[in-house]
Amino acid sequence: MKKFLTTLLFVLTIATAIFCGSPTVIYAQNEQPAQPQVVANDINAKQNTSAAITISAKDFVDIGGLELFVFYDDDLFELANQSTQTLLSGTMSTVDVNTLGEAKLYAISSTGINGSGAMWKLTFKVKADTPAGKYPFTIALGEVYTKTLEPVSVKTQNFYINVTEKDQQINTVNFYSSINKSSLVQGDTLEIKYYTNNGYNFASGDFEINYDEKLFKLKSITLGNALKNAESAVYSINDSIDGYVKVSFAALSGISSANPVLTAQYEVVQNVSEQTSIEFLPSSIYDVDLNQLNGKKVANNFNIVYQEKPQDLPDISVANYSGCSSDFSVDITADKKTSLAAGDFVVTYDANILEFKEAIKVVDNAMIVVNPNNKNGTIKFSFICQDGISEDTVIARLSFKPKQVTSTSISITGNKLVDADLNSIAVDYVSSVITLKHDAILHEGKEPTCTDIGWYAYETCSRCDYTTYKEIAPLGHRIKINQIDLINDANYPFDFADGIYSSTNKDHSSISVFTITTEKDCQITIHYTVSSETNYDKLIIAKNNNEIDSYSGEVAWAQTTLDLKANDIVTISYKKDSSVSKGADTASFKLEYITEKPAEEIEPTCTKDVVCDYCNTIVKEKLGHNSIHHDGQKATCLEKGWNAYETCSRCDYTTYVEKPALGHNIVSHDAKEPTCLEKGWEEYETCSRCDYSTYVEKSALGHSLTQYPAKKPTCTEIGWNAYEECSRCDHTTYVEVPALGHDKVHHEAKAPTCTTIGWDEYDTCSRCNYSTYVEKEALGHELTQHDAKEPTCLEKGWETYETCSRCDYSTYVEKSALGHSLTQYPAKKPTCTEIGWNAYEECSRCDHTTYVEVPALGHDKVHHEAKAPTCTTIGWDEYETCPRCNYSTYVEKEALGHDLTQHDAKEPTCLEKGWEEYETCNRCDYSTYAEKPALGHNLVQYPAQKPTCTEIGWNAYEECLRCDHTTYVEKPALGHDTIEHEAKSPTCTSKGWDAYETCNRCDHTTYAEKPALGHDIKQHEAKEATCTEIGWNAYETCSRCDYSTYVEKSALGHSLTQYPAKKPTCTEIGWNAYEECLR
Repeated sequence: MKKFLTTLLFVLTIATAIFCGSPTVIYAQNEQPAQPQVVANDINAKQNTSAAITISAKDFVDIGGLELFVFYDDDLFELANQSTQTLLSGTMSTVDVNTLGEAKLYAISSTGINGSGAMWKLTFKVKADTPAGKYPFTIALGEVYTKTLEPVSVKTQNFYINVTEKDQQINTVNFYSSINKSSLVQGDTLEIKYYTNNGYNFASGDFEINYDEKLFKLKSITLGNALKNAESAVYSINDSIDGYVKVSFAALSGISSANPVLTAQYEVVQNVSEQTSIEFLPSSIYDVDLNQLNGKKVANNFNIVYQEKPQDLPDISVANYSGCSSDFSVDITADKKTSLAAGDFVVTYDANILEFKEAIKVVDNAMIVVNPNNKNGTIKFSFICQDGISEDTVIARLSFKPKQVTSTSISITGNKLVDADLNSIAVDYVSSVITLKHDAILHEGKEPTCTDIGWYAYETCSRCDYTTYKEIAPLGHRIKINQIDLINDANYPFDFADGIYSSTNKDHSSISVFTITTEKDCQITIHYTVSSETNYDKLIIAKNNNEIDSYSGEVAWAQTTLDLKANDIVTISYKKDSSVSKGADTASFKLEYITEKPAEEIEPTCTKDVVCDYCNTIVKEKLGHNSIHHDGQKATCLEKGWNAYETCSRCDYTTYVEKPALGHNIVSHDAKEPTCLEKGWEEYETCSRCDYSTYVEKSALGHSLTQYPAKKPTCTEIGWNAYEECSRCDHTTYVEVPALGHDKVHHEAKAPTCTTIGWDEYDTCSRCNYSTYVEKEALGHELTQHDAKEPTCLEKGWETYETCSRCDYSTYVEKSALGHSLTQYPAKKPTCTEIGWNAYEECSRCDHTTYVEVPALGHDKVHHEAKAPTCTTIGWDEYETCPRCNYSTYVEKEALGHDLTQHDAKEPTCLEKGWEEYETCNRCDYSTYAEKPALGHNLVQYPAQKPTCTEIGWNAYEECLRCDHTTYVEKPALGHDTIEHEAKSPTCTSKGWDAYETCNRCDHTTYAEKPALGHDIKQHEAKEATCTEIGWNAYETCSRCDYSTYVEKSALGHSLTQYPAKKPTCTEIGWNAYEECLR
């Protein structure tokens, strides 16, 4: 340092002495200068904020150089910024902040640093985890010299940063729940979905659930897709303790909303009457920036209802069916314990899914009667077996034809079931599960070709348009441009799925190795991610056995790009040391390279077609040579020549043939004396074929000149430039300048008017007074006389006046219109047959009137329908009347008398009455009818069925065995009890969705997922690190989010060479021991 200061100060001092002089500080007699100081004030700062410190000088006098150090605790503070201040302006200053925990300032001044003021400003970032307290910062000085290199004692004063806790505002994530039911009985399945609409981008957390293990048994607990699909999501579910579940979750991306966060299913295991609750307790919730969040507790209350144990009854059941037949049958079977002898049954099914074909008897000693009036979705039949059944018996076989491929059920109920002794029977009815499948036909896949589509293996249904067909687009013509071989180590290979190679640590140490070789020069990009302990389980990338880089710890997806030469070998190895349990550490990578290009991107050459490497189709024909003709050049004495030839502008094709040089053919020449303008020469020789010559020139003598002045030309006379003439020869520079001629300006003609002069078109000269102008006199007015006109009501008038036929001259004076002289007349209304008019006015001077006729109204006819005469009353034809007057076309018709018909008797039914023989009139209601009452229904009772969100239900009802009477009342489907869910926009890495709804009663949802957007990549160039500044590889960022592949390269630090001290002598400078950087 001192050598450097000495040398630099020596140079600066000399320069200053030459150009500026040297200022000197003078003290009064016996006055002692104050000791110089370097000081800074204490400051307060909160956690995770910045604190700016200004280091100042006091009482500096002619300080020529100094070394200033600040030491701090880099575990608690981070140096964020620094800048030199006003007192050091004009100095040469260097700052070194490359070593954590210290900052260095070197300052040199040839004129000296004088006075007091700010020298250096440092901004420190207080780390978020720095405990509250008072922390010292040390100010230290190295060597300090005056500008004459005298050492100076400077006092320093340390400073403190008092750290206080940062005010924290913690956001709360509100969690909600939806349940499938709140009133439960033994055997019920309870499902609780927990969700949030504003998660504040939480990226980790614990979720605890407490429930009563005596009442519930946990069936399943699942994490929602929004959490599972978050970036690098990991989670664990601990449900080993009855009555308690803990789910832990962490990811690299935040969750703004999730439905569900998780879903829990329980089975009710006790038949008791009790109230209970299930609690959901979120804790340890943090966002992607590790800011703590609160979580809102959720508690759901439930009512467990005691059920009387049902009597164990024998079954009447409908058989299940699963298949793809075009028609199928199901048996209705009665348990032998029923001892069934007779009963009425109703089978219900979904008529939108199944078409009923027939019901047939299966047992010989029984009969079935099917109601022919069965409606869609309902089959009624009666079963009769006189002696009753003694073994399990098929009481009916029903056949159906499927309409859809789906799952459904067939249910049965009964009425008036009795045994052989006519005792009533109680039974359980068991519905069936019907699973209808496609009648699948398998089709082989077909690989696509360059021009034809292909498809994956798929299946269709012989009965409907179901298909799994998926088309593969034509591959297009392709050209192989490189061969890249991939070798996956056979002992512990990387697993491969969806384009990603992955390796997870085993129960023992192992190494997975992946080798890449290339036939030609190319570029390959390796995208990688690592999850392991830092400095263990490293993913290593090497080229030709030279390690390029290694990665361990938690590395999100990043990338490295390698430029490879032909036959280079790249290895990707993952060494696992089993330092933690199996499966805890993982490395993954995927490769990006090009081995072929679309043929359309390849250009043909002059002699070679572009041919597809897969189908040999000529995609682009060879171009042929684009010939350029070159003229021949004869060989000369010294230079070779060639014949005319051709080359190609696109390739190295040529027909060039060379001719050798000829040598000189000598010709001798006599000498010649020089003149004024012509040079002379000595005797010499030349070559007849080229410019070879021994010619030696004698310079021309030059002219003996006389000077003459210039004369400018005019419009009509010539002129000349200044010139000279030679007295020895006829040389002259005389150049005549011809007469200019007139520079004519053309002027358009102007006709004279009544009051102004005019002229014909004419020319003038811009340089002289030349003009062809001739003036024309003014014409005077050509007058026309006009008679006077008196004004009317609407039109103006005027006095006698005159005008000019050539211009707008006039003596016209206007008289205003008089306006109407009006008389008022009242309105008259029109009638059906006479006209009317509105109120109006008329002028006594002219025919002006506002009279408007209102036409006669005509009759406001009301049409009356005809009424035929009856047996006992008169009638009439259709006619019209007017409500405004007595107009009418009415004509009356007389009564007709009865027209009788005889009627047979009819017996009554359930609902309809009967009657004896009687007679009626064909024209009126005359009758001798005598009624017999209806018989009433013979009724069968049917139980109720509740409606669901999408399916109808009905109340308990009854039907008559004699007729089609029924009290069946359909209850419409309930419709969904919707819960609205807010939309979530997709991000680069997480999916979103539109606003949607779910149903509180069923699994209805309008949820439609929006795929993640993917990153909007922006490329950034690489920057090499220097001694004092960091660098980085080329990297990419996303314009929408904080995605980045940025990898910092640390500053290189100085490559120092040490130099020993040298003491100064009387005549030579000296220096302290110092060091210099080679870079």
